[in-house]
Amino acid sequence: DMVGMSGPGGGGMMMGGGGRMGNAGGNFGGGSATTGINKVYAGGINYRDVWGSKVSVTSSYFHNNSNVHNLRNSYRQTFLTDSSINRDQQAWSENTNANHRFNMKLTYTIDSLNSIIYTPSLTLQNSSTYSDDSTVQFAQKSTEAYMLNNVRNMQENEGEGLNWTNNLIWRRLLNKPGRTLSVNLSNTYSMNDREGYLMNNSNYFSSDGLKTRSGISRQQNLIDNKVNNVAATVSYTEPLARNKVLELNYGYTRNASENDRRTNDINPITGKYDMENIGLTNHFESLNESNRF
Repeated sequence: DMVGMSGPGGGGMMMGGGGRMGNAGGNFGGGSATTGINKVYAGGINYRDVWGSKVSVTSSYFHNNSNVHNLRNSYRQTFLTDSSINRDQQAWSENTNANHRFNMKLTYTIDSLNSIIYTPSLTLQNSSTYSDDSTVQFAQKSTEAYMLNNVRNMQENEGEGLNWTNNLIWRRLLNKPGRTLSVNLSNTYSMNDREGYLMNNSNYFSSDGLKTRSGISRQQNLIDNKVNNVAATVSYTEPLARNKVLELNYGYTRNASENDRRTNDINPITGKYDMENIGLTNHFESLNESNRF
């Protein structure tokens, strides 16, 4: 349950926590929807005040921490003409996600004609996932049974992300009603770093119990993504007649992004992930600039 508290000092606070089984959607302050036993702790605080006679500020901070466990067992039997195939699977996973989010709006009224509004926002995220999936298949014909294959997949991922936005607006009322000049500057920076490992063991057998083939795979995945966007807009309004206003705009945007994904296979000699998998490795950079009138 969520509990809200507020007081006369311009602040407010919300707290909550608990666990449940089912679909873990609708988390407070962020998180992802994952089926399983979900435990969520969340809290936040709101602040509003006036600093002097010219500055007003509102801000909020929220924190969310969720942990989801999932254990699944399944058994499937497929009947053929003279035999059957039995499939036994056990899967276990755990997902942990933590978010910190800060928002603020600061309004500075310089005088009766000029004002500045600054709106920053910052979000931090840390997450980790782990899964272990094992499957065994048997064939049964009459009273005889033999193993067809056994496969085990394990995955482990950890990552962190950041999203920071800034928006600054200066507005001036000129010496005629409806005549205004405004300048808007904005910036968005985000990054996402992840490190993951994939492990796969598989064995396949003939009807007489001999191993026909097997495979072992070990991979490391490193992801580093960055985005940096900048924009500036200048607007001018001029009243022409009653209910008619002329608006002139100029906007400049610069969007830059970098996406780096590296996949390394384990070296059976050194035991380290120092063998680059070229087919699963890529690097992209993009830059887009525009001027709009």
